Amino acid sequence: MSSQTLSIVVAICTCQRNHLLRQVLASIDTAQYCEKSDIHVLVVDNHISQSAKLVVGEFSNFHYPLHYSFALHPGIPYDRNAAIEWGLAHHMDACIFIDDDEIAHEHWLVTLVDYYIQHWPEVQVITGPVESIFTASYPTYLPEDAHNKRRLKRQTGEVVSEAYTNNVIFDLAICKESGLRFDETMPLYGGTDSLFFRQVVNHGYKIVWNKQAFLYEQIDADRLSLIWLVRRHARYGVTFVHMTKKLSKKNSAFRHT
Repeated sequence: MSSQTLSIVVAICTCQRNHLLRQVLASIDTAQYCEKSDIHVLVVDNHISQSAKLVVGEFSNFHYPLHYSFALHPGIPYDRNAAIEWGLAHHMDACIFIDDDEIAHEHWLVTLVDYYIQHWPEVQVITGPVESIFTASYPTYLPEDAHNKRRLKRQTGEVVSEAYTNNVIFDLAICKESGLRFDETMPLYGGTDSLFFRQVVNHGYKIVWNKQAFLYEQIDADRLSLIWLVRRHARYGVTFVHMTKKLSKKNSAFRHT
């Protein structure tokens, strides 16, 4: 891989949130252009209506090649794996994930890609912060950090033990060499991104934090309720048990090899 030939797919997984998809695509389109790499943007649709294809068609003058893919099975891990398979099939060197409810900062893509180029191959994964933008008044009864994803104490260059698909770039050689994919056994519970990147670390790859490569996440009123928060933590509980079992099995396998 070299900075002259680096090909990167920016993957956006979505499911019937076309208004948000338009927003994130527009933010990438109007942000600072990334000249050092061959950037492709891929929208992975996870709804049988395939309505996101219409949104992609609206961006006929997009600054980067814009592609559409449909994941047949419901659940975000299928979307993420479809993005990986698309990247491998199209000979991409790296993959970036950004959520469909996020907004790219003007310098986000350039900052993330430049930092990745500078530190590869010693570092195979770069991740950064996400700042919440609230579209409604924040309830006084919710914890102040319920939606705080900035992790302000982390510094650029800090090695971390996990990453999430809301703001990350990773070497697709990881998937070629290790065979790792997002876990599809519990597709509707979430947490598969955390599990995937913890497994990446277990395979000997390095994840580094870059606080300058940040994004904004839009938090709507329906996510500012106590009911939503309780349900989210209930899902996290199920996911945590599942993830712990998966990782302990993997670590046990490593100990016996």
